[in-house]
Amino acid sequence: MASHNPSVPLSDTHDQRIEALKVDMESIIKNIKWPSSSKLSAEEFVKGVKTSPTVPKDLSGLSQELHNAYNAYVKVIEDVDTRIKDAASKSAMWKLLDPLTQVLPKRTSRCTLVFQTCQADILTAAKALKK
Repeated sequence: MASHNPSVPLSDTHDQRIEALKVDMESIIKNIKWPSSSKLSAEEFVKGVKTSPTVPKDLSGLSQELHNAYNAYVKVIEDVDTRIKDAASKSAMWKLLDPLTQVLPKRTSRCTLVFQTCQADILTAAKALKK
């Protein structure tokens, strides 16, 4: 997927692109057998994605600051989608490492950390849209 260049104004199709990326991420999460130690984080990530803001169809009336925030938000969603796809491609490895996280309960699995970091990135970018 092509990454959005922040110097290029958002087009009318960015609202559709963001929604398509959200659906894509949700589908990936639901169709991969994640390690048991990461299932709750995966579910919370999906809830966070579902409730994250949409990009308005018409951005013409927005301040430059808000327009820049939407550019950054689009970039974050694209980056998170890439990280989730990367994590999904390693699902066999996550399953092999899962028993270690069961034995060492104080250690958070890397898979869980991916979900938590991605969710935090989306929340941070979304907060900028509310200013």
